[in-house]
Amino acid sequence: ILLSALLIFACTDDEGNPCVYEPTLSTEAVTDITENSATLNGVISIVSENCDAPNNTEQGFVYSTEIQPTLADIQVNVNGANISATIEGLTPNTTYYVRAFLTNNFGDFYGDEVSFTTVAGQVVLNTLEVTGITENSAISGGQITSNGNTTIISKGVCWSENPNPTIEDDIINNEDDSTSFQCLVEELFPNTQYYVRAFASNEFGTYYGDEVSFT
Repeated sequence: ILLSALLIFACTDDEGNPCVYEPTLSTEAVTDITENSATLNGVISIVSENCDAPNNTEQGFVYSTEIQPTLADIQVNVNGANISATIEGLTPNTTYYVRAFLTNNFGDFYGDEVSFTTVAGQVVLNTLEVTGITENSAISGGQITSNGNTTIISKGVCWSENPNPTIEDDIINNEDDSTSFQCLVEELFPNTQYYVRAFASNEFGTYYGDEVSFT
């Protein structure tokens, strides 16, 4: 009789007080977006009734260049209810997808998906040393070390008798597809000092290499 009474009490207690575990995850707008970094934001709230403390809990953000990122993608752990994390090493001019996440022995939970696009990177290039100098010509060029994950529309060298030449001065374009290029600068005056810079343009603007002078 006593054993029967204990069993009845145990079953009544379990059925009358079920475990309720309801996390709510919100992925907020991404802020402070640059060429290669961004700040992820979110809110995680949990309703837990009559449940033991969960095991192996991790929370934060997952992100990827593919939609619907999961724990199989890049994971950033952040504790707390109002969570925020700055991620770096991103690729310029690229769209990323991010979700807040929570995982433990109760399951894997995700917030809504938010996307953001990093700022288009600047073109970085160097001006090569001037060679082949004659009375009225010289060979100059440039080397593009980074296209900023953009398409190069045009490239070449610009020169002037004044410092800091731009594409508003004399220019010559190079049509090769290579990142290292040379241009023959002609119709120069003898015994004259010139300033030359390599340039490259994309849809966002024109960028210049360092200035080199020659006579």
